Amino acid sequence: MDQFVIKKSKPKDSTIENSLAHKNDLNIKTPETCIPSSSFTSVDIRINDIIYFVNRVLSHSEIHTVINNIWTPDITFKFPIHKNFDKNKKGQTSKFQFNWLLRWRWLAYSEKEDGAFCKLCVAFSKSEGGINGQKLGALVINKFDNWKHAIETFTKHDKLNYHIKSVIDTDNFSKTRNNPSISIENQLDTARNTIQTSNEGNFRELLRYRARGDLKFKTFFEGPGERNKYISPTSQNAIIDCCNTVILNKIVAKINKAKCFTVLVDETADVSGIEQVSLCAKYVDVDELVVRKDFLQRSG
Repeated sequence: MDQFVIKKSKPKDSTIENSLAHKNDLNIKTPETCIPSSSFTSVDIRINDIIYFVNRVLSHSEIHTVINNIWTPDITFKFPIHKNFDKNKKGQTSKFQFNWLLRWRWLAYSEKEDGAFCKLCVAFSKSEGGINGQKLGALVINKFDNWKHAIETFTKHDKLNYHIKSVIDTDNFSKTRNNPSISIENQLDTARNTIQTSNEGNFRELLRYRARGDLKFKTFFEGPGERNKYISPTSQNAIIDCCNTVILNKIVAKINKAKCFTVLVDETADVSGIEQVSLCAKYVDVDELVVRKDFLQRSG
């Protein structure tokens, strides 16, 4: 039998080969090796799934996310079906119902765990709650997925003390976030700044308080002039020394009247590291027949 040799003819137009070579240089895959787009699966990560906030100490921004921006399935979401078996091994199916989210606004569903949580208790409840510090469980630190008893459990949870407290905390959190000026911390800071601005010192504030019930003294204290009021720092120190002398003389008189006494000395360093010596006396007050321990002086 004769052998036939078939020779491959060269293309008339060399531009075809050049274009194919250029195509390979660019690593462009031919249709036979391309992966169809339908083979790729999109991964939808629920960043705000409630499970990522459970059993954690949350920041203010995270609490805000749990309350207002937690992931919530829409009405078209297909919830997984659970199959339960009774004593007779008869199967019953159940699943999370979307209308539960409308009935209980505090309810949140975790797609990752296929379970339900109370987002308010997740945000504000601690490790214990209820009467006698009951340990928190389902809907707070653990998922709830017994859909057969869901309505009963959700209704009961609605009346728990720690849930009611979480509802109040949520309301307060929302109010202070929308209007920071009403927060306790800001009110204390405002009051402290006001006091620091208007306070002229303990001595002058005591005089101003005393002037409320004495019209003549109030007229003198709030009237014109500064030098004749004896409220300068020098005058204040002189008045303090006079008070010290009067009180000390009274204590010494009682000690001398008691005939016998004990001197108590204690030495300690203040915040600046300087040693301070306190001198006290222990004696019997013969007028009241009681043992007294009075402070006398301090030196340092």
